[in-house]
Amino acid sequence: MVFLGLLGPVLDEVSVQLAAQDEKMRAHSEQLRAQMSMIVHALAMFGLQIQLPTSDLTPPSTSQPLRLADTQ
Repeated sequence: MVFLGLLGPVLDEVSVQLAAQDEKMRAHSEQLRAQMSMIVHALAMFGLQIQLPTSDLTPPSTSQPLRLADTQ
């Protein structure tokens, strides 16, 4: 039971460290979001558009079953 008594302060310290790290990550995320917003706004001012790549999710146009390429 002595071990459990020693564990309490360690858990408290870890909780404090995690809370501080969480706050730091949130602040960094907000900073990145603001920077991205400024970039997008600047591009829009000049009429530029960025085409982001999209995944090709369309099914094959054939009724044949999908065959994976031979990788050997």
